[in-house]
Amino acid sequence: MPVFEKFWTQDSAIFEYPGQNDFVRYADFKEDPDLDGLATDSGLIQLFSQKIANANLKDCPPYPSWMETSDWKERSSGEFFHLISLHPTNRLHSQLCGVKELRDLVNANQHEPLWINPADAKEFNLVTGDIVETYNAKGKVLLGAIVSDKVNQGVLATQEGGWYSPDGDTCLYGNVNILTTDRGASSWSQGPSAQTCLVKIKKYQGSTPNIDCFDGPKIVKA
Repeated sequence: MPVFEKFWTQDSAIFEYPGQNDFVRYADFKEDPDLDGLATDSGLIQLFSQKIANANLKDCPPYPSWMETSDWKERSSGEFFHLISLHPTNRLHSQLCGVKELRDLVNANQHEPLWINPADAKEFNLVTGDIVETYNAKGKVLLGAIVSDKVNQGVLATQEGGWYSPDGDTCLYGNVNILTTDRGASSWSQGPSAQTCLVKIKKYQGSTPNIDCFDGPKIVKA
């Protein structure tokens, strides 16, 4: 391997990793289900689990089901947007959020992005770069609007992992955890359910927020 300085400044790559482009999931199982069974009770693909059925859980049927969340009915009123929080493309959850160069690749107006459909943006008088108050009963988050037809009308998208810059019940930078719930997906799995919630929005009209979560720790003398 070359020294880092040489690797960083040379014009061409010195090695290439082709990846596993010929990978087929469960290929061995497909070829011989008896020899290469799956990690299920039967060794086969199952749409029903007797083990889960025996647990008799109200919030976890033994077959794939749509389980309406507690706040889902509120969307029928037309006042709420369905907010999806995506995994960021340029960091691992919250790790590296403190790197300004990475934030600048996707952020809008120094805030975590809020992708919004053009029709919805027009209704709320929003353009790319506007700061948007995104809120529900749990709290409020300031996000930077990015008008895009990549999201459907009535749907908003942001990314999880933004650092927390609190001001009362508001995050001034864009930590979506303020808005999502922390309940388990079911009493069986206890998996995360934090990638979806209902919110309202309005254009932010206040003064420039003082985002201090990237300033480093403050040393307080006892």
